[in-house]
Amino acid sequence: MPANAAPTRRRLTREQRARQLLDVAWALVGEEGTDALTLGRLAEAAGVTKPVAYDHFVTRNGLLAALYDPLWTSAIQRPADIFLALLALAALTLLRLPPWLVVLASGALGGVSSALF
Repeated sequence: MPANAAPTRRRLTREQRARQLLDVAWALVGEEGTDALTLGRLAEAAGVTKPVAYDHFVTRNGLLAALYDPLWTSAIQRPADIFLALLALAALTLLRLPPWLVVLASGALGGVSSALF
């Protein structure tokens, strides 16, 4: 490819684009938190236009639902994990235990989903 030629862009399928947007959204949440996550910010970080992000998720709430739906779906399939996750969350918030202690204790209880930590 000549030095002055622009790289060719490949059009992603709808499913591939949605996966890309969700991956970028998770990265943004990890770096900036969910409060900073907007469809405009997602579009900018993913290198797409705002209409592309809006076409996939319609609203910010739609984006958040798409992000967290797989976590809830997998949790519902394993009720014991829901109990352990709630127990760990209670320990973190009510008892103000350090996260490392909760993880250590959860190992003795059979483990808590790593999605919490």
